[in-house]
Amino acid sequence: MDKFESMKRFVTVAQVGSFTRATEMLGLPKSSVSASIKSLEQQINTRLLQRSTRQINLTRDGERYLTKCLSILEQVDSLDSEFQQPSLISGCLHVDMPSRFAANILLPHLNSWYERYPDISIKLRCNDQRADLIKDGVDCVIRAGHLGDSELVAMPLTQLTVINCVSADYAEKYGKPQSVNDLAHHYLIDYAQNLQTQTAVFEHIAQHHLQLVEMKSRLQVNNTDAYLYACLSGLGIAQLPAMSAEPYLARGELVEILPDYPAPVIPLSIIYASRRQVPKRLSLFMAWLQELTNNAVKTNLIMQARSRQSATK
Repeated sequence: MDKFESMKRFVTVAQVGSFTRATEMLGLPKSSVSASIKSLEQQINTRLLQRSTRQINLTRDGERYLTKCLSILEQVDSLDSEFQQPSLISGCLHVDMPSRFAANILLPHLNSWYERYPDISIKLRCNDQRADLIKDGVDCVIRAGHLGDSELVAMPLTQLTVINCVSADYAEKYGKPQSVNDLAHHYLIDYAQNLQTQTAVFEHIAQHHLQLVEMKSRLQVNNTDAYLYACLSGLGIAQLPAMSAEPYLARGELVEILPDYPAPVIPLSIIYASRRQVPKRLSLFMAWLQELTNNAVKTNLIMQARSRQSATK
């Protein structure tokens, strides 16, 4: 085996911190990966990994070597891609995104990606929780909300319009609130990623400022699918992205409430590791995803306009 292949195996193990997870990602026997790294250590005459029964840590030399390896591998990948036609670029992308985004935006159009780039496969993980790009071996993640400071790069996709909703059954049973003062008599489905928040709040914009109204809540969820279906099941008020809510509003399964108290828009971004040179297959995927999202936003705006016209007739 050449040194270049051993370097790639070392990088995978170092990033995920586990031989078991690395071998799963590489599709290779554990003994083969372990032997590659031992051979690499012998060639450069230094220990790269500190092994124990529970975990694997980089030595100081290993940390330096990993940085150099990443730079070399990125340059080689970029160089290879530069001289290839886009349709001939190959490889695998590891992508992480919320399940609703995958269902509404990505999966209905994924065949068009394979038509353009038949040799770029995708490993898709649907998760609302923040991913560790390096440790989880992820190329990019799609996340909603404001992002904190980090060494990662965030490429804006769009701003998600949010609609205040209840199910038709909930509206019939409890009525529709006409003002924020009426919220004291209603229940809110509380969405929280870490399930640690103590107080459920209804968010809305008034006079260009964010206002928070504390509400009663009997249910807290940390998943976008659960949030939508809890609302459809009549368990309370939800503040749903228009992309998710619009089909159910059109069928009368959901009802919009408090249109004069709009929730703040939610920024949607593609997040990827800071690199001097982004692999060509990743830059192609991000551009394609931007195109898909723009088209979905336009379609949704048209649907919303038609719904409002029908409601006024």
